[in-house]
Amino acid sequence: MTELEDFCTFAEKIRLIEILPKGGNLSSVVPRILGKGRTRAEGLYDEAKPPALIERLQEYGRLNLLDLGRATNRGIPEPITMGQQRVKSSIAEMEKKLASPDDGWGRFAREVLCKIGGERTSGKQGRYLLGPLELCFDKKTMSWSWKLAGAYPLVTKLPNDIEFVCQGHIDASRRMDEVRVCSESFMGALKIAWLIASQRCGSDSVLIRDVASAYVVAAQSKAFWDKPSKQNFADIPEAAFVINLMHSVDDVRKAFELEKAGIHQTKLAGKDKDIAFELPRKDGIGTEPYATIRMRNQLTGSNYGN
Repeated sequence: MTELEDFCTFAEKIRLIEILPKGGNLSSVVPRILGKGRTRAEGLYDEAKPPALIERLQEYGRLNLLDLGRATNRGIPEPITMGQQRVKSSIAEMEKKLASPDDGWGRFAREVLCKIGGERTSGKQGRYLLGPLELCFDKKTMSWSWKLAGAYPLVTKLPNDIEFVCQGHIDASRRMDEVRVCSESFMGALKIAWLIASQRCGSDSVLIRDVASAYVVAAQSKAFWDKPSKQNFADIPEAAFVINLMHSVDDVRKAFELEKAGIHQTKLAGKDKDIAFELPRKDGIGTEPYATIRMRNQLTGSNYGN
């Protein structure tokens, strides 16, 4: 966009990067506008990936030129100010159109799925799925995320850019592969996690969300158990528990019983009564709430995955 190019030329002329104040917001925002910063997207393997053009334009539209002028003791030329107003108008028009589920974000999602999967689809029940991953749009931030079953984020804050969102799918799939372990390893960690949570609550009927929290410890590598330290403690996302539970569901059913949550145990009953933990549905569309997990002794088996 010409207006952005004009600002970049102006910034280079006055050596804007060099005269920016060290602290504050400008030191991170301005380089991103100039294409020298990094994208706001989280979860991509390329942590230094430059921002997409749409990110730069959005940042430029939000930039307070008066504050920039005062902070750098430089006057902002009127053509730059007028150009920024045109950028603001264009961004506002784009975001208004994007807010539509039909011609806006829905159409974009279909284009992404078509490019990745080779098939144009309207989405299942208004959801945009590729295997266990769902492409989700955040109307508040005008950004995209790839989430496991639409509930567990793997790559987030992706700009409205086809290349970025497609790369996000590649990286989200890779993150799933990286945390997936063999059934034997998962079952060992799951039993340890269940025992930890059971000891804390003093019951053999344990909240699944407590077991998921304990799994972060139970699934640590041999290096951590040989020498427990912050340095050896791996960051294990909550999605890892769900991914492996899905992967090993047959073995889980043999050892545990998982009970579905009643309405009175979900957020529908109020935040203080919500004990539910969301697990992917069998049909792959969304999740359903479960409450507790019990070690199987003479029980008939788990309800999950049947």
